[in-house]
Amino acid sequence: NNLWERFYQYDDRVREMIVDGNVRVGFEQAALLMAWGPAHVRKKMVGRPAARAEMFTYFIEVTADRQHLFWTPASQESNFAVKKYRKEVILHDGIVAEINEQDGWE
Repeated sequence: NNLWERFYQYDDRVREMIVDGNVRVGFEQAALLMAWGPAHVRKKMVGRPAARAEMFTYFIEVTADRQHLFWTPASQESNFAVKKYRKEVILHDGIVAEINEQDGWE
C-alpha cells in the first residue's frame, strides 16, 4: 500500500534501521511493515492503554549457519531449521509499544 513512498519521510538513522530490520519500540506501523513485511498473524487486543491495540506475530526460523529468516509459506529452509521462534509485536494506536520473543510457533 505505497509504504515505500513513505520511506523517505524518516531520517537517515531510522531508514537504516528499517533496511537492517532493526525494529524498535516507538516505530510506526509503516516502518515495521517495511522492515519485517506483513505479519503472519494479526490480532486485535482489548484491555490495553490505547484506543486501538493489535498484536502482530512473525514466525522466524534459524538455519544451521545461524541466519534468522522470516518464515514464508512453502519455505525450503523450514525443512532445515535448527530453531523456530516468534516475535510478537504489540502496537498501540499504530506505534510499536512492545516486542516480545517466544520459543516455538504455537
